[in-house]
Amino acid sequence: MTAVTAFELALGHAYRENPRPVHALLAAPLLTLTRKAGLRGGTLLGELQRSGNTIDIRDAMQAGICLEADTTLVTSQCLPIRASARPEVRPSRGAAALACRGDGNR
Repeated sequence: MTAVTAFELALGHAYRENPRPVHALLAAPLLTLTRKAGLRGGTLLGELQRSGNTIDIRDAMQAGICLEADTTLVTSQCLPIRASARPEVRPSRGAAALACRGDGNR
């Protein structure tokens, strides 16, 4: 769970109606967008854009966070990406996923 997740959940209709379930979910430790994570996410997004691909800026921020934390992030919003100096981008099938690990594995 990241701070960006909290932001996204707060945008939802369910949060406006009843914020308690979201607050219960967010009681888990949150990973934050540090300077290093922001730079990694921005670099990743720039690489993708230069190669003709793109993901949502929030997903790029989340990718940077998970890379810095050496943890896996899965989201249904974008393409599968292997974290490396040059990300490998593959077209998604069905529900797309961004899965990245700091060690370069998916």
